[in-house]
Amino acid sequence: LSAEEVSSIASKDGKYEIKIVAEDLAENKNTLSESFYADSVKPSITISGVDQGACINQKPEITITSNDKYADQGTISVIVLQDGVEINTMNKNGSQASLTDFESDGEYEIRATSTDAAGNTSDEETISFIYDTASPSVDDIKISGMKREGSDWFYDTVTFEMKGSDILSGLKTVTISINEEEIINEEPEGGQEAVVSEVFDKKWFEDNESRTGEYEIKAVVEDRAGNRETVTKNFYADVTAPSISLSGITEGEFTNKTPAVTATVTDNYSNKNTIQYIV
Repeated sequence: LSAEEVSSIASKDGKYEIKIVAEDLAENKNTLSESFYADSVKPSITISGVDQGACINQKPEITITSNDKYADQGTISVIVLQDGVEINTMNKNGSQASLTDFESDGEYEIRATSTDAAGNTSDEETISFIYDTASPSVDDIKISGMKREGSDWFYDTVTFEMKGSDILSGLKTVTISINEEEIINEEPEGGQEAVVSEVFDKKWFEDNESRTGEYEIKAVVEDRAGNRETVTKNFYADVTAPSISLSGITEGEFTNKTPAVTATVTDNYSNKNTIQYIV
């Protein structure tokens, strides 16, 4: 049989057996059999273990699978890039290859192809993801407002400011709470940096008065990989003047004795007050 005749017979993929029987004039026979596989279909390839475009903080276990009838006799070729730089190449016989060696944070790209035993090569499959184990940063925290000289207490409007940032995977949410009450929950636009500020005016303090005058601000910044950073700051504020009552004397009365006057101060934070008598 010519090559053209074999090609015509083996027009469909699969296993073929050719048997040749030779017989001479004396009717002596000899038989020779050979088998081969016809495969004209290129394999496809899949990458599993991480989603395209994912941001993760756990080391991935990636499996690359060649989808082909004869994949076990083929080869998988893999290229790994980190931050655009090729860091690893691999050629593995068989239908699967695994990748677990991700030692440092970065932007990764996996490129994979499969070549079957017949020499057909798949289209290249690629997947990109970010591996980020570092917590975001919380910086430039400022609590400002009006204080009287020599006092650590704010007596009117207080302003809180902070900056959150994450260079690699970017910010997902910024949450601010004061005395465990959430007041801000933002999803920053633009990704890598967010400046957050909040103003607490006198009315806010009147409506949310602390029993001790102490306020705790908690800032929680989470990046797209799920890493979190939490920072707390405390301050004291009192926007309400104390009330005063006098006993031992009556308004407008005349007396020829030295009165015993008692001043009573009523305030949530009376242990912080000073009393001044002016006669």
